[in-house]
Formats: sequence, structure tokens, C-alpha cells
Amino acid sequence: MAKQLRIGENLRIDPPEEIVLVRGAIRKALGNPGIFLRANVQGPSAFEVVLTHTEGLAEEEGGGGIVHLVSAGDWRYWLSVLLEFGVATGAATFKSASMTIWRSALVTVSPTRILRAEWATKKDAHAQPHWHVYLAEWERGLSEPATRSMERFHLAMTAEWCSAESSHYREPSAVGVASWFQHCLVYTRRQLESISKRN
Repeated sequence: MAKQLRIGENLRIDPPEEIVLVRGAIRKALGNPGIFLRANVQGPSAFEVVLTHTEGLAEEEGGGGIVHLVSAGDWRYWLSVLLEFGVATGAATFKSASMTIWRSALVTVSPTRILRAEWATKKDAHAQPHWHVYLAEWERGLSEPATRSMERFHLAMTAEWCSAESSHYREPSAVGVASWFQHCLVYTRRQLESISKRN
């Protein structure tokens, strides 16, 4: 049985299924068994889980690290992961998952955020799951307000607009989120490699 998570002074809970499944999916997608997920307690009613690795490049917000994803052309791409949970009546409830892709020149230590894929349980106007593209950071020097506001555009990932169903919201499940991580990472890495070959 997995080690219980300590939440607050007196509460210990069983780790949610998402942690084990997502860790396995990321390890498989990256072909790296040295990937770990670490819980950071946010208080008595919430905690987050972040990616860690002994060769992580840097510590980011919330104590999570970023790990190497792929080198392509003149660029190195990095990955950070965040899972968010609420805690109520002694059990964890999944709230959201995201993966952020960072980019740095081969000679640069500090990476820049360029993409983020997110899947949350919120049923609002935004598609779930979805992409965010950080245009101002992707193309350095673009800092016009209109360009920065595009970062708030939620690009749907699973919309079925070509069918009669036409829904752009998918309810996350532990197995679904893990599968999403694995396939999204494999696809993203292939796309980044493909871009570098065309340039």
C-alpha cells in the first residue's frame, strides 16, 4: 500500500489514484523511470502534486521541478507537471491537471514557458481539456497587449465539432487523465522534433 499523505497537523489520507497512474504515464511517455511526483500541502483542505527528478533543471513555483523533454535543433524543451486536489471528509478529490512546456536555447540555463495543456473539473465556458499558447514568450519581443491576451484563449483539445455531439467538455477520470498525459506528451515531443526539422 502506498504511503499516506500528511495533510495538516492531524490528517493523513491515502494518495489518490491519479498520482500513481499519472506518474506511470509520464515515465512511459518519456522512457524515464526516474520521474517522481511529490505532494506539496497547501493547507488543511488542498494539496498539489508536482514533478520531480534528480536531474531537474530548476525549482519552480510551488516547489516543483522541470525535467528535460527533448532537444530539437537549437532548442531544449522542458516539462513541468501540476496536479491539484481538494480534501474533504478525509479524502482527496481531483481538481485539475496541467503540463507546461518550457524552451531554452542550448546555451541558456533559464527556460521560457511556451505551452500549457490543462484539464480541470470546472464546467464553465472553457473547453476541458485545453491548450494555452504563450505567444509573447514563444516569440521574444512580442509584448503588445493583444498578443498577451491570447494567453487566456482556451484552445479545445477534444471538441467533437465535426459530429452531432459537438461537446468541448470531457469529465476527467483517473485513468483518462493518465492516458491524456501519456499521449499528449508523446504527441508534443514529436511535434517539437518535427518543427526543428522544418526550420
